[in-house]
Amino acid sequence: MPKAKANNIDIYYEEYGQGDPLVLISGLASDHTTWSEIAKIFANDFRVIIFDNRGIGETTVSDASCSMDVLANDTLALMDSLGIAKAHILGQSMGGAIAQTIAINHPERIDKLILSASFYKINAAPRYAIQAIIKLIEREVDPAILGEVIMPWAYSSTFLSDQKNIKKIIERSKKRSTPSLLGYKKQWEAIDSFNSFASLKKIKSPTLIIGAEEDIIVPVQETEKMAQGIPGAKLEMLPLTGHSVWFEAPNKVCEIVLEFLKK
Repeated sequence: MPKAKANNIDIYYEEYGQGDPLVLISGLASDHTTWSEIAKIFANDFRVIIFDNRGIGETTVSDASCSMDVLANDTLALMDSLGIAKAHILGQSMGGAIAQTIAINHPERIDKLILSASFYKINAAPRYAIQAIIKLIEREVDPAILGEVIMPWAYSSTFLSDQKNIKKIIERSKKRSTPSLLGYKKQWEAIDSFNSFASLKKIKSPTLIIGAEEDIIVPVQETEKMAQGIPGAKLEMLPLTGHSVWFEAPNKVCEIVLEFLKK
């Protein structure tokens, strides 16, 4: 399994295709398998990098203090180890917060920026939900029950109304890494302290923001506010989808992203 020694940890990564580099960054407690099928689609046009963030999957779990700056530096160090000076960067949810941090602090490292179901800060409702999930993990609740607790936050009511989709979610969960309690807590530490709103105006890269009309983690009005804060940002709102837009509407989202990247 390929690993890079980067920012004093071992980062698991996978690479597909050739062309301009495209780095895909996963969200809270999500490993590289978030992108497994998507990466193959993008690999027709780009050199695609997917990886496990610090604290998840095959990447080092560290008890050191964690912040969005630390996670951003992990991503940049991985790019350095792969000889990538500049890349298109796409981040989902927490991955979008990591991407924003790179765009704000290291604008020279980003070509085009895509923020998917992302946030400039986490609001009160998901904050309480995530804190409750951590308590359940601490109590070693059955992972299947934990998945049922998370499901209505991650997916739209429209998607969950079809039992075939429930089966797809369950099958997907079997392929993903189960986050350790420490890894989950450390990634949450980074999210909980994150607030980029005052710095969004510093983002200069061409930016695409993808929102979901049924996302209860990042409501529509917050996605719109983030788009207004980034100069020249393009906003695409997907109807009848929730936070896991890449799972609910992969073909549509790929179409939107590819159109943006190829302009």
